[in-house]
Amino acid sequence: YFTIFCPIFFDNIEKISGLNKDLEHYFPAKWKITSENIKNIESHIILNKLMQWLENKIYKDNKEKYNLSDVLNFFFPKVDSDLFTAFLNLLSLSNLEDALNTKPNFLILNMNSFIYWTGEISDKEKNNLREEKTISQTNETIQIIIKYFFRHWNKLRVAEDDLREEQLENWEEMKENEKEKIFTEVRKKKLEQLKERLNSSEIKKYCKGSEIKEENRKTFEELINLLIKEIGK
Repeated sequence: YFTIFCPIFFDNIEKISGLNKDLEHYFPAKWKITSENIKNIESHIILNKLMQWLENKIYKDNKEKYNLSDVLNFFFPKVDSDLFTAFLNLLSLSNLEDALNTKPNFLILNMNSFIYWTGEISDKEKNNLREEKTISQTNETIQIIIKYFFRHWNKLRVAEDDLREEQLENWEEMKENEKEKIFTEVRKKKLEQLKERLNSSEIKKYCKGSEIKEENRKTFEELINLLIKEIGK
């Protein structure tokens, strides 16, 4: 079913609009890109197909019939709006200055962003619910970036050029845990270099006097700090 459905679905993806109940019926929740589905190979195949479809669509003038916001919210139903938008910004625009100076042409806002309760509750309880939701969506976003996008984002992708000569020479003899340790070191180093650039006098000067640039810079830094912390565990 999946092998037949997947290509047909992406050929007709422009028909995704809002909360399409028929679409939800034919598209199982286990195929969506969530932390719960990391071990489901279908969700990774969906991401690969989605990345191909998204090429040249994010941060471009949308003159097509599709609704980019609906598409992204459909596939990523539990992410944090600001952090995931910042990630897509960095992923899609390789030049940091362009990423800092760009407004998204989509809105990440899914039904999981809203807080619901029954009966009367205190303001403190409401704040606790909101805080729990924020923490949950933040954790979800970080897990998705690390577990799903490690092949798609150059800050997480590890290539031969990232390895030292002695590592390459002994690669075949290394145990899996030794390789994983090297991957972690390389990824952490790349993220720390990006963080250093975000805090450089050059970039701060570039952002000075611009609300959108400085807001993006701070959100990028928050995202990178969270990724470094999680990778370093």
